[in-house]
Amino acid sequence: MSLMYRPRPNNRYGYTEYAMAPMMDRADPPPLISNNPAVTNVVSIKELTAYPNYGNPSRNADILYTGNTGNWTFVLPAFLTVPGRQTGQIMIRAVLDDHTNVPTNRYSARISINGFLVHNGALNLPHGTPVGGMFTNWRDLTFRINPRRNNTITIVNTSTAGPNDWIGLDWMQIRLSSR
Repeated sequence: MSLMYRPRPNNRYGYTEYAMAPMMDRADPPPLISNNPAVTNVVSIKELTAYPNYGNPSRNADILYTGNTGNWTFVLPAFLTVPGRQTGQIMIRAVLDDHTNVPTNRYSARISINGFLVHNGALNLPHGTPVGGMFTNWRDLTFRINPRRNNTITIVNTSTAGPNDWIGLDWMQIRLSSR
């Protein structure tokens, strides 16, 4: 945008005034200002607490050993689950065990949400640190969902690691946003 002098109509004294006014480029129309409707966001959290020592900050977490399957269910209130009115995500806070002698590429999982496969293969997760203590390097695994009243998360530890190697799960969240 540039500035130029533009004439103003004759004032009451009978002469034309000139004022600095913005010159609009035809390719750059002025912005429109609007108020978008409010978007409702709801977060439901499931703290996982089966094993002590690893979770952060609760110190508790669930552990899924090689070859094992875990199921977790979120039951949402009916007024939150109007079909077609929300978008959703599930976030799973996870990390591998602290067995740093086992390569991370040997860990994998098959994750289904409400019966739909959302992940099958290697997990992009680090080994938990500090070794033997409350882990501080948890990572989020995030998946889009069509939310339901009853939401079931199934994780199968398909790792080729040893039977005492595991995947740690600190918490899970369902995030709903109105469309």
